[in-house]
Order: sequence, then C-alpha cells, then structure tokens
Amino acid sequence: MTIKKNPQKPVYRVWAGYDPKKAGEKKEMNIRFNKDLGFKKMKLAHTMIRIRNLESSLEFYCSFLGLQEVRRKDLGNEATLVFLSDDAGNYHIELTLNQDGRDYTLGDQFGHLAFYVDDLDAVISKVKENDWWFRQSKPTSSSRYIFLKDPDGYDIEILQEKRREGDRND
Repeated sequence: MTIKKNPQKPVYRVWAGYDPKKAGEKKEMNIRFNKDLGFKKMKLAHTMIRIRNLESSLEFYCSFLGLQEVRRKDLGNEATLVFLSDDAGNYHIELTLNQDGRDYTLGDQFGHLAFYVDDLDAVISKVKENDWWFRQSKPTSSSRYIFLKDPDGYDIEILQEKRREGDRND
C-alpha cells in the first residue's frame, strides 16, 4: 500500500483578535504555513507547570525521571522558577512554585508553551498584522518575549533567542 503525501501546504486554523476580557468573541482565520515569515527559525523552549511543593517535585523530576536542574530564578514574594532539562539540554520544563499559597485543581497547573525565535520583532510585526492580542515583556525583564493565545485560549510565549558568544549574525 502506497501512502501519497499531500502536496498542499498545511493550513493552520487560529483565532485572531483574541481578547481574554471578551470571552466568546473570536474571529476564525485560515493561515497558510509560509517559510518566509520574516524570521529564520522557531523551536520549542519550555513547558511551564505550576507545582505545590518544590522538594517533592524535584525528587520526582530529577531523581525519578533523571532530569537535571539547569537554572533557578527567585522572583521574591511572587514565585520561584526552576528549569529542568535532560542531558541534551534542548528542551526545558519550568516548575513554577507560586508563593501566594493557592491550591490547584488537576488541569489548571498547566501554564504555557514557549518557543525561541531568532527575530522577535519580526514575530511581533506578524502578530500586529493579524491584529492578535498579545502582551510584551517589561522593559526591565532579563528576557524579551511576548505572550499570545492559541485557539483554545492557552498561553503561548515566544522568546527572543539569546545570542551566544561566537554566533554569527546571519
């Protein structure tokens, strides 16, 4: 049996103009996948989940699953962020421990998917062209990023990939 590949480019259905304050007011758009988006590449950066107990979560993810803590950021009274990765270091899980004592129902611990991009300004231009809701990082943040919503209202973070020493500016 021969499987024929569809020669057409995929069409991604997204919701434009999403405003979290106006739930239900969504405008559907079809967007053709286009390699000429104004930026060279995008790759998955991390997935964030909210946790209740940092020690037990680290025991599970590090001791049981074999991930390694690669970075920790203390946000004072707000939260502690702990980034875990496998040996390859290509992808991270962000454990977020909020300091306000809230509890979670199974399912609402999920935070967002995050992607690195080589040209965040080009992405922001495309988002603005489509008139999509988004919010940008604060100017005082150590990273440049935007958050927008997927068709189901999940948060998607797009981060400017940091240049490493010796990288060429292609």
